[in-house]
Amino acid sequence: MLKEYIRRIRERIDVVINISTGGGRVGNPPEKWDELVKERCRLGAEMMSLNMGTMNRWAEHPTGPIFLNTVEMIERWCGFMVEANVKPEHEIYDTGMINICKQLAEKRIVLEPLHVQLVMVGRTGILPTPKALLYCLDQLPQGWTWSVCALGRNEIPMAAIAMAMGGHVRVGFEDNIYLRRNVLAKSNSELVRKVVNIAKELDRPIATPDDAREILKLKTPI
Repeated sequence: MLKEYIRRIRERIDVVINISTGGGRVGNPPEKWDELVKERCRLGAEMMSLNMGTMNRWAEHPTGPIFLNTVEMIERWCGFMVEANVKPEHEIYDTGMINICKQLAEKRIVLEPLHVQLVMVGRTGILPTPKALLYCLDQLPQGWTWSVCALGRNEIPMAAIAMAMGGHVRVGFEDNIYLRRNVLAKSNSELVRKVVNIAKELDRPIATPDDAREILKLKTPI
């Protein structure tokens, strides 16, 4: 089914497709997860998101209060991606996960520059504040690309701060459903349009799909 979604998206529009390694765990034991991730690497996406460690969930979930991603799992799954010409998007929920990214680079499991996403969830992870963002950026090696996402009312303010600091951003319904206070967004496109308008005011050019592929050093997936 996921392969069919990707095919139909490709037929309609040129975008960088990024799928998750985290989905599909409900009903599947850990011994099946390697197989699931390996299969997803062959669906035609150019990127795959990967949480860079085990963490406490900040909300109830069918699989329990812990999201399990051991270092060994991360290394294997990055290896699957590299073999398929899929670039990992390294999801950072706390600063220790930046060190795991550095270990992947040192072991040459993935080649630099890495792309990391700073997921500023608060609660059990990085606080969505300018000071916390500055600290995270201070830990990143020169040349790595980075983006920011934050939850709820913090989504747009942290996006604006990230853009002003030269970074990239993620917005959308996974993180926030409000266009502004008490106003529900009608679609993801409204949130994208809002952040694009802020970028233009900051004189940050909007990347085309091919621009994004060049910035992220993406390859054609196998």
